[in-house]
Amino acid sequence: MELIDQFQRVASIDVFCGRCSRAMALQRFRYTDVAVEFNSVEYKCLSCGHEETRPYLAEDPETP
Repeated sequence: MELIDQFQRVASIDVFCGRCSRAMALQRFRYTDVAVEFNSVEYKCLSCGHEETRPYLAEDPETP
């Protein structure tokens, strides 16, 4: 999976705040040592300011 595909996949997922249940915005991507993929995504709630990091699990290209 190309990096642009990873960005589009993450951007299409709705993430909601665990504190106030409102939508969260993408804040930052955390990369592995090899800068061809990222391993986690940081989100920030625009309502209450809560920040959260979630792991990014790339889809297995072999899975249908």
